[in-house]
Amino acid sequence: MMENTKFDKLRGDNYLSWRFNMKLLLATHKVTGHCEAPFRQKPTEPEEPTGVAGASPSNTQMSEYRRQREKYETALQDYQEREELAWGLLCSKIEPPQQACIEQTKTAREAWKILEDTFDAKSVTQLVRLSRKFYAASLPEGGDIHEHIRTMTRLAQQLKEQGYTIPDDVFAITFLGSLPDSYETFLT
Repeated sequence: MMENTKFDKLRGDNYLSWRFNMKLLLATHKVTGHCEAPFRQKPTEPEEPTGVAGASPSNTQMSEYRRQREKYETALQDYQEREELAWGLLCSKIEPPQQACIEQTKTAREAWKILEDTFDAKSVTQLVRLSRKFYAASLPEGGDIHEHIRTMTRLAQQLKEQGYTIPDDVFAITFLGSLPDSYETFLT
């Protein structure tokens, strides 16, 4: 199932697109509730029955308790398996340097919250850094035009993730201005 859900691992500068793709992956595996509300609750263990006035529980009470206990154990095993799956999926889609912030977590929910708190913040520093890269990008003479398009598109997407959308006409003007003189025919 994961073969059909390929996307960039979390690097730190791609949090919003990573979060969207990660939600899709978690939903595909039916484990979203281990990370986001509405949270899937851990099953509650049934209480052992007690008899009236210190007497032993009746056979009916014990039979019902065993039935509830069996149901609980099945639900608990399913919960634990899905929790491990959710946590494993999260960890597998994060670049090693970013894994350090969640390596001590015990649950997918805890890891998700830390990642959200760490990477969802829109920083002015990040916006300035990405803007500089975008507006200073240039294709060297003889460079790979397809790679240059991918780079500029990726930078525009990262800026959008930071809350700054580059209008199409500005993207086009900046892109054309980043081409070497040999592409002059595109400008006329």
